[in-house]
Formats: sequence, structure tokens, C-alpha cells
Amino acid sequence: MHQKLRVYEHSTMEWQKDDIEMIIGSYADDINPELLELLSGGRTDFLKDHKRFEGDLRHAVEVLELRIEN
Repeated sequence: MHQKLRVYEHSTMEWQKDDIEMIIGSYADDINPELLELLSGGRTDFLKDHKRFEGDLRHAVEVLELRIEN
């Protein structure tokens, strides 16, 4: 997710951003439900809402990095 976030943040190509959204959205469909709950706070559209995607992805990376550090 960290790598995809960095590419997404700096990409100027909409098709590339769309591809990342599709890949991460698909991953969210298959993620461990407990991990998804931790990341999403129960939001059912987490990592699937185009308007909130970058913020959701950034939040997911931050939560995962904090868990790794602790």
C-alpha cells in the first residue's frame, strides 16, 4: 500500500490513478475482515469511494506503519 500511495500521490496520469484505485479496491474485497475493520473504522466504502480514495489510502498506510512500529 505504501508504494501504491507514493505512485498515486505523484501521478499525473488519470489512467494510472484509476488502475491503483481498482487494484486497491479489489484488495480491500479480499482483506482479512478484522484488518479491514481496523483500517476503515467500519466504513463500508473504505478504499472504494473515488473522492475519498487518496485519504483512505493514506490513512491505511499510517495505521499499518504505526502497528509495525509498536
